Amino acid sequence: MKTINLVIQLFVVLLILSSFSGKNKNNIPPGTVELKENFYVDETEVRNVDYREYLYWLYRIYGNSSTEYQNALPDTNVWDCINIRFIEKYLRHPHYANYPVVGISREQAENYCKWRSDRVYEWMMVEKKIIKWTQSKDTFFTIEKFLNGQYPTKRKLKKEEYYPIPQYSLLTKEEWEFAAASNLDVSNYEFGVKDIKKIRFNVKENCSEYCLPVDKSGINEFKLYGMIGNLAEIVSEPNVSKGGSWFHSQTEGSIKKDIPYTKPMSWLGFRCKCVWKNRDKI
Repeated sequence: MKTINLVIQLFVVLLILSSFSGKNKNNIPPGTVELKENFYVDETEVRNVDYREYLYWLYRIYGNSSTEYQNALPDTNVWDCINIRFIEKYLRHPHYANYPVVGISREQAENYCKWRSDRVYEWMMVEKKIIKWTQSKDTFFTIEKFLNGQYPTKRKLKKEEYYPIPQYSLLTKEEWEFAAASNLDVSNYEFGVKDIKKIRFNVKENCSEYCLPVDKSGINEFKLYGMIGNLAEIVSEPNVSKGGSWFHSQTEGSIKKDIPYTKPMSWLGFRCKCVWKNRDKI
């Protein structure tokens, strides 16, 4: 069991390290595309492998019977009456690692965004040699603890060394529509692409196997995958999703249309945005 835990911990470390490679050297938050000044959006919907990393962290810190872990688990029963084998396999089987996570509520998505902010900022402080990366269940890192002086540092920090601070969150409806439109006039380009004949959105008309891997559904002019189709996306406004899915017609997924929901669904997922909180903006 100890060997398995060490392997999983190493996998988590590699995921975090890979997130900080390449693009982050240009101050782009991990996993995102820059759409305008200090506004970054995930290139894809959050994947099963991403969400499993979060679940493993909760499991290791709190335990698998804890409220924190149990409340974060996706509702895999959303696949009941659609594809029974997905109930057991979709979230955890390696084949579906690069598929978008489903069965998530807005609250769960928001909690994931906060956790992601903590982990990215934690690693920034590790890279600056300000803190040790211990991942201790007794003294785990959060941004709030760190800013309030409740987390040990290797040295005293200057105020400017605390910044910038990454803030991941759900997109608002307006922000989502901006990201989907790709600076095109939606009255003429209602799906955010110049030539719709060249794009195959994963929607009801084209769907062959429910969800697709996150990088296999239509890409828009901002180079964001799956804004239309594959999964409808939770936004910050309650009970509103955008973009349609494998379950919806292409028309239902047009940028200006809202798709209501009341509970986690097999056709519903999310992506995050990120902004940098800078000292001069407080």
